[in-house]
Amino acid sequence: MFKADMHVHTTASDGLLSPTEVIRWASKKEINAIAITDHDTVKGIEEAIDSGKRYGVKVIPGVEMSCIYKESEVHIVGLFIDHNDKKLNDKFKELSESRTKRGKKIISNLREIGIDIDYDELLKEANCDSIGKPHIARLLIKKNYAEDMQDAFKKYLLNGKPGDVERAKILVPEAIELIKSVNGIAIIAHPGLIKRKVYPLELLRYNPDGMEVLHSIHDKHTIERIGKIVREKNLLKSAGSDCHGNLYDGIPILGDFYLNRDEYEAILKKHLERKIENGKK
Repeated sequence: MFKADMHVHTTASDGLLSPTEVIRWASKKEINAIAITDHDTVKGIEEAIDSGKRYGVKVIPGVEMSCIYKESEVHIVGLFIDHNDKKLNDKFKELSESRTKRGKKIISNLREIGIDIDYDELLKEANCDSIGKPHIARLLIKKNYAEDMQDAFKKYLLNGKPGDVERAKILVPEAIELIKSVNGIAIIAHPGLIKRKVYPLELLRYNPDGMEVLHSIHDKHTIERIGKIVREKNLLKSAGSDCHGNLYDGIPILGDFYLNRDEYEAILKKHLERKIENGKK
C-alpha cells in the first residue's frame, strides 16, 4: 500500500530526529514518500534526499511557513519547492534572524524572573538556525523548570507569559505567492488548529492549492469539515503526521497520516504543470 506523509520535521528546525533518522524510520515503517517541511528553513532537505536514495524513500522538498492572518497564526506548507532558489533562501535568512532575536529576548525575559538559562545553552539545545519555542521548552524541562512541553508552554511561553515575544511573520498571500514562484504547491497546514473555523474558508481568497485534511491533531469532525471544503472548492487534499520525532512506545508517528497514490500523484501533477507555467514566464 502506497503511503506519502506530506508534513514532517527534522533537527533542521524543531524536530528531534535528523533528516537521515527520519528517512530510516520511513523505510522501517514502509512509507514510500516523505515531505521534509521544517519551519522557515530548507537546510535539512539535501541530507534527506541523499538518505532517501540509499533507503529507497522518495523525498519531497518542502517547508512550513509561519504566517499571520488577522489575529491568528496560520501555517502554509510548500510542497515540491525549488529549495535552492535564492529568493526563497533570502527570505528564510531574514526569518532566521528574527527567530534569533526573539530567542534572545525570551531568554532575557526568563532570566529576569529568576530562570537560570542562557542563550548559549539554547543554541546547544536547538543545534540549528531555526530557533523556536519548542527548543526553549525542552531546555526548561532539562533544567527542571517544567515537567513536560505542555507545562513549559503554560508557565512560560503562551500569551501573557514572559516568553510571549513576537517574531517576524509574513502575510498569507506573500507566503503562497513565494511558494508558487518556486514551483511549489501551497497547502494550508492543519486548518483545524486555526483559531476561528471560518478562517480556512476566508483564506481561499489567496488561492492556495489545497488544505491538509488528515493531520495528527484533527479529530473525525474536523476531517469531515475540512474534507468537505476541499471537495466543494476543488482543492488538493494533503495529509501529514506533522511528526517532530517524539516517540510513542518507541515509535514516531511518522507516516501514520498519509496520502494514497492517487492523492499524491494529483499534487505531483499540479507541481509539474506549475513548473511548465513558470518556465514560460
